[in-house]
Amino acid sequence: MIEGTGYLKFVKSKGHLYVYLHGRLQGEKSKKHLFKFGRSECALENLYCMREANRLPNELAKMGFTFDDLDQWILTIETKVTPTGKKINILE
Repeated sequence: MIEGTGYLKFVKSKGHLYVYLHGRLQGEKSKKHLFKFGRSECALENLYCMREANRLPNELAKMGFTFDDLDQWILTIETKVTPTGKKINILE
């Protein structure tokens, strides 16, 4: 189960931008990548596919994430604004 909530993290590596769900599992002290959504150019499409299929990947469901979380991640990528109002710079 997740302690708090996970958030999207954008990591640039070898010229590509990757989107991860980042957070902390219950009982662990450090945050880490919990789930990989893929390259930024595919991540939004992958999230849409999850929603259209009406099925979360088992890893996300086991960690306690819901479709409300999925919708929030989609909104964050689309608007480039976090749920707390912070603007994010998603450049490739």
